[in-house]
Amino acid sequence: MSPTRIEAVGLWRSLRAFGWLPVGQGIGLVISTVGFAVLARTLGARPFAEFSTALFVFTVVSLSLDLSPQGFVLVHGDSTAVRSSAKQAAVISSLASFVLVFAMTQVANEVLLRRSLSVYVSLALALAAPLQFMAQIPRARLLLARRYRSTSIVDLVATGISVAVAIATSLRLTSSLPLALQLLTMTLARAVLLTGIAKRSFPSDGPAVALPPDGASAIRYGLRVLPLNVAAYLGRSLDSGILPAFIPATAAAAYSRSYQLVVTPISQVQSSLGPAIIENFARSQREGRTNGRERTVWYLGLAGSATVASLIAVSSGLLSAILFGPRWPQAQAFIAGMASILPGMAITTFLSWKLQLRASAPNSLRHLAAQMVTPVTVIVSGAILGPQAAVATLVMVGGIVNPILVMLANRPMLMGISSLRRAYLSVLLAWSMPALIFVAVSWRCGFWGFSAW
Repeated sequence: MSPTRIEAVGLWRSLRAFGWLPVGQGIGLVISTVGFAVLARTLGARPFAEFSTALFVFTVVSLSLDLSPQGFVLVHGDSTAVRSSAKQAAVISSLASFVLVFAMTQVANEVLLRRSLSVYVSLALALAAPLQFMAQIPRARLLLARRYRSTSIVDLVATGISVAVAIATSLRLTSSLPLALQLLTMTLARAVLLTGIAKRSFPSDGPAVALPPDGASAIRYGLRVLPLNVAAYLGRSLDSGILPAFIPATAAAAYSRSYQLVVTPISQVQSSLGPAIIENFARSQREGRTNGRERTVWYLGLAGSATVASLIAVSSGLLSAILFGPRWPQAQAFIAGMASILPGMAITTFLSWKLQLRASAPNSLRHLAAQMVTPVTVIVSGAILGPQAAVATLVMVGGIVNPILVMLANRPMLMGISSLRRAYLSVLLAWSMPALIFVAVSWRCGFWGFSAW
């Protein structure tokens, strides 16, 4: 058996070993989708449009301050010194995010939507931000120990509790507060459960390594990979956060919720697999064995995302009827359009994983710049020509132009995996089917001539 095939077989066994991660995310997706179907009917479109802007600000601020304590532990290993450095980075991120999330969510709604946001919504989001950072280190320790089932169960339980809280409060409050409480409850439950399991699983401090205990190593690492964290989110959701200022509220809500229905679950699966795959790549890199495993992840991700995208696009009418209801016009076209960008997401996510192995600020900034092309063009086209132009731009630029630009910006990362020409062709083929289905769906539902938003 060739060395490359041996590596591919080894990775496949590893994928089977941490199969709990996508399985847990899949079950969590079912729970959150059912919750959304209920909330879409109890709350209506406008609270979702308001919350989409607040959620956008929350995520951007959190990612802009994320010094990646989880990634630092995954790359450098579990030890007293590593954890000490990572904890200091987590504390810095937590304190700064609490203050800025509270302030910026208030300001953003005033500026973009020209209406005030409840202070309780801002407070709930501000409390959720530091909880995310404090959960990163225990999660990294569990992943290094390959406790994938434990981390998946924690995510599943946290999702279930948060959905129950959101539905219960939505029966009394028809505002965006139930949505904010859902996020706060999920981050709180996740942080408490992960910390408790990690303390019970690792009673000893572990071995010491030669790293400074003042946090400098973790902070330097976090600053180098920070643009990757920002790019991973802004490249996919800057448009859904800004568009409510330029297009009708119902269209903006449909765009945002279609994103959260189609793109967010795939992003969550990628996020759940990412740390385990990065740790797997890092170990192979230290042992001088990389290409076979990376090539397998590349093609599995591309083929899987193309299949899922096509299935979602074909089912967009059914999903719209079941999950959105009659108060969300043209939701099926938004769903099918969002599905077309999933293959490109697989490419950009894979290259982001590769970049984290050798953290470099210039490489991270190039990746960020390439990722910004899609949301910026979507916002401009939507502001000038309306919702239909925004969706069409998303399908064309986000589906095919963006992954090509990201590959050009990260050409060295493709060495030993695929030639640039073959990579272009692979993305084009993966994108073509969901894009064609989107065209058929949009014509059938009269999307291009619709104006009664």
